[in-house]
Amino acid sequence: MRVGGLMQRLLERVVLVLTLLVFSLVTWMDGARSPSVALAFSGAFAALLALRLILPQPRVGPSGARGNCRLAMAVSIPLMAWLLLTSLQAAGAGLDSVDPYQARIAFSRGVGYLAAWVLFMSLLDSTARLWQLAAVIVGVALLQAGFGIVNFYGDDAVFGWAPTHYAFHRVTGTYVNRNFFANLLVMAVGFPLVLLLARDRDPDRSDTDVSLHGLSWLIALPVLPLLLAGLLLSGSRGAMLSFVVATMLLLLLLSVMPRVRLSFWPVVLSIGGAVGLFGAGILRFRFASLDVDSSDRLEQWRSTLEMIAIRPWTGYGAGAYETAFRNRQTGDLGPLTYNHAHNDYLQLLLEQGIAGLILAVIPVAVVLLVALRCAWRCGSQRRKRWILSSGFGVSAMLFHALVDFPFQVPANVWVFIALMAIMASATTIEFAPGSNTHPGHRPSPGR
Repeated sequence: MRVGGLMQRLLERVVLVLTLLVFSLVTWMDGARSPSVALAFSGAFAALLALRLILPQPRVGPSGARGNCRLAMAVSIPLMAWLLLTSLQAAGAGLDSVDPYQARIAFSRGVGYLAAWVLFMSLLDSTARLWQLAAVIVGVALLQAGFGIVNFYGDDAVFGWAPTHYAFHRVTGTYVNRNFFANLLVMAVGFPLVLLLARDRDPDRSDTDVSLHGLSWLIALPVLPLLLAGLLLSGSRGAMLSFVVATMLLLLLLSVMPRVRLSFWPVVLSIGGAVGLFGAGILRFRFASLDVDSSDRLEQWRSTLEMIAIRPWTGYGAGAYETAFRNRQTGDLGPLTYNHAHNDYLQLLLEQGIAGLILAVIPVAVVLLVALRCAWRCGSQRRKRWILSSGFGVSAMLFHALVDFPFQVPANVWVFIALMAIMASATTIEFAPGSNTHPGHRPSPGR
């Protein structure tokens, strides 16, 4: 019995390590959006989930196992319904797709997304594992940022990887597009940003907690300007705007939440230093051409809306935007090929209609509502920080999707899912004993 328990714990650790390894490789190898690479990673996540399901279920915090399971299932059920819709489009079972091959690719990716969500939720059963997953997200973002900075100034390959450098200020890391690269950095920047902004007022913190917070604060201080430098050098307007919007939303939430003390000086220095050293000229160059670029974009969106009105309920088929748009493209948009709508919400409406949009929105809305409610009611600053740190990246990607297509990049979708899992798990896991960390805890008036 004891030997069996040790083996089970060992296998669980192996699954955790393999999951973090696969996840870290995703952002380095899948930035080119290769269907074969995405299929391999989908299979890897599905295999790890199958192995995880034969192990004992994880411990959860005061919300209990049933509450954690309900949250995971509330997201999984609409995702499975979306997979069913996609499979019907791929098979032509009354919902014909104009490009069945792309529908099959979308289905394989969806299986990988669902597997990753369930896998992350089953593994994130402690604050230590939250730290591990967050460290991987920030770590790979730092590697990409460092790669982009080196390439910007040296134009050299790094360990055999040479980014696409075919236009002014086109820094992409290992990604095929600067916007995808910058989107990864924005999703990761929430962790050092919240850590530096929000001062902890938990009265029950131990000396160890204080030491760990001080150490993490010192680590976050150089991390934030490095990520911002990579973001600025990328020249991605959508990612920069999403960072600004997410930061404003974060400041609004922190200002209205009880028992939160803000410390602005390290953040102001980081942002000001990054802009002053790296970004002033790039910002002027990129936003000077905004009017010219936006006219074509608006015309494309108008044409996309006209196509949506023709098949509003189930669309033209998952992944079929390029094929459907090419068949109806007018001369007003010129000879260019439009393979994406530069607005993920419009593209989802065109490809899978209102049904697909609803099934995609429900999971995100459920996690956001549960997490924000918990952050408002709980008495633990640590729980708030975890929710807001991951929520920063989630909100930034949701805004970026209004002007670009980050959800068409499997690598960044997996990072988005990891952030969603951190948000969800932070509402249920058990924090340090003795701290007022119960999601429903309300501080007494004297504290």
